[in-house]
Amino acid sequence: MDQDIRIGSPTVPTAGAAVTLFDSTKVFGTMGLRMNCIHRATVSFYGLDQNVTLSGKSSPDHGTNWYTETFAASGDPNALPLTVTADATGVSSFDIDITAHDDVQLLATAGTPAPTVWKVTIVLIIDRSSAT
Repeated sequence: MDQDIRIGSPTVPTAGAAVTLFDSTKVFGTMGLRMNCIHRATVSFYGLDQNVTLSGKSSPDHGTNWYTETFAASGDPNALPLTVTADATGVSSFDIDITAHDDVQLLATAGTPAPTVWKVTIVLIIDRSSAT
């Protein structure tokens, strides 16, 4: 049975700067993603008025060291980083496979100019049926 955890909008990035959308070490501490049966994250950008870059990192040691990760997203096995194109009237959503990782960070980096419309949601998908 799937369940989800919803996380609201983080801080708006300034021009050329990155913000952390999600950090599993901040949300779950040393329990990590696997202990919580989290397999996917859906990141949605609503009414984005400027392009941003969505990227990710993984950590095998609860956040001591972070490594750039390509993650599979929306059917593409090496999707991140990717450009989220501005769509002032729509929603851009990305389903990211985080199954194989103990801890992850998802980040958004603003271009120039920075977005002025910033509504982002992150939904973590819990699949308890695959827990062993």
